[in-house]
Order: sequence, then C-alpha cells, then structure tokens
Amino acid sequence: MSEVVVVGSANVDHRLLVSEFPAPGQTVKAVEFDMGPGGKGANQAVAAARAGAKTQMIASIGADIAGQSLRQVLSQAGIDIAKVQIQAGTPTGAAYVMVNSAGENSIIVAAGANSALATADLATLQSGDYVLLQLEIPLPLVEEAIFKAHSRQAKVVVNVSPADDRMKPFLGLIDVLIVNELELGQVAELIDLPVAEVEIADIAKAVAGKLGNTVVCTLGPKGALLVAGDELLAVDAPKVPAVDTTGAGDTFAGYLVAGLAANVPIADALARAVTAGAIAVTKPGAIEAIPFAADVDRMIAGG
Repeated sequence: MSEVVVVGSANVDHRLLVSEFPAPGQTVKAVEFDMGPGGKGANQAVAAARAGAKTQMIASIGADIAGQSLRQVLSQAGIDIAKVQIQAGTPTGAAYVMVNSAGENSIIVAAGANSALATADLATLQSGDYVLLQLEIPLPLVEEAIFKAHSRQAKVVVNVSPADDRMKPFLGLIDVLIVNELELGQVAELIDLPVAEVEIADIAKAVAGKLGNTVVCTLGPKGALLVAGDELLAVDAPKVPAVDTTGAGDTFAGYLVAGLAANVPIADALARAVTAGAIAVTKPGAIEAIPFAADVDRMIAGG
C-alpha cells in the first residue's frame, strides 16, 4: 500500500453553537462552547489514518499546551508525527467555528505556527505515494511540496480550500483536485472558463479537460462527482441528520486519498469518501466526528 503524506495545517478549534449567526454589530449568546483538535491538514491526516492508510503528517505547531495536545491526538491516531515541527514562541494555530441550528458553520482561522512551516521534508517519499495538501499553510510551501512530489513520481492531491487566486501557476501540476461547488467556480474563473449558467458537472469536465487532471467536486448533502478523462462518476450521499458540517469535507478528502493509495477502484473510493463525510456531519466537532473504517463499512452494508 502506498503511503499518504499530509502537508498541512494543525489547529485547535474553538466551537460555538449558536441559534443563528450574528449580523454585523449584533451580539448573540452561544448555546454551547467547547474546544478540540482540528485544522484541515490534521483533520485529513486523521481521516486517512482511520480509513486504514499508512499516514505521515508534516505540520507546524507551537511549543504550548495546545500543540502538545495536537501531537498526542495525531500520534494516537497512528500517524507518523516525526516531521511535525515545533515553533518556540509562536502559538499553535486556532480556528473559531460558529455552528448554527441547521448544522452550517462559519469559521475564522488564526494561522499561528502554521505560517512558520518552513519546508516540506519529503526525502522519504517514494514513487506511487500520495501527497495531500490544502491551502491553510503558506502558498510557496504548497508549490514547493508539489514540485518535490513530482520529482519523486508521487501523486499530488490538493484540496483547494481556502481558494487563493495565487494558486494558478501550479494548478496544472495537480493530479487530483478536490473542490466544493464554490471552489470549482473559482478555479474555473482562474483559468478563464465560463461558469455563469453552466451545470456543475460541465464545469468540472471543462476544468479537468483544460488542466489534464482528475477533478472531484463535493456537493454537500447531494454527494460528490468525479471527472477523470472521459469518465464522469456521481455518488449520492446517505440521508443523515446534520448536526455539524465542520470537518466533513476533510473527512471526505482523507478517505478518498486513502482509497486511492490502497488502489481501491475509483468508484468505490468515491463512495466510501462520501459515506464517511456523511457520517461526520452527524456528530459535533472535527476530528472527534471522523468515522473509523468499520463505521463506514456498517453504513454501506446497511444501504
């Protein structure tokens, strides 16, 4: 089985459950408050590990209690944390997550030590391994990791979140592009493709055709679609009660890449990723809500 190497962010999530999001100038009372491990990189690494992949994490955290807690969480998930850097004098990254009564979220991220991640040590990367990146770390580092991965004939997967106009130079070097509907439109506009009054599937086909890669678009409760060459796959999501959508996209990404690394047929990998993402929204939190492979197996078996 190929290894999954996640180069990305690690944060402490501060979660506020509110009846509704505040309007500008408005103060609302939180129904509930808690803290837990998160960050798109850490979330995706835990998801890949829980899906069964041999997983390594390259990240940067502070030399504080929050950073110590994150290291422990990652290690307990079975992730190789030897290349998780510790930054003295810089706080661990933090995310402030508001979740409303419909399970929707609004997030503010303070990068902290994530901004201090200086280099992606991919010296042990082998041909056929998968490098999974997001855009919550410095963009030059993302580009560096992509070039290093290509030089070692590894596969590059980038979750374009949060989207950044400066990513255009390396879009064509990505093997698998993971986006949501909004991010797909942003990528299309960045490479001069029309998006107005165009169906999502057609935008995905156009982006994949122009970039020459695989495009995967998550569709929330409607599932996901994948375009690879002339092949279009669409998978519906199981109907579940949404409690908190935080981390659902990261769960999807981690499970999808774990499936690809295990050489699972792409349709099956997509279906498992959609199912895992659906399970994640039924629980509060990010890493706490990521299901184990057995949970996904049970839901698939139960139809």
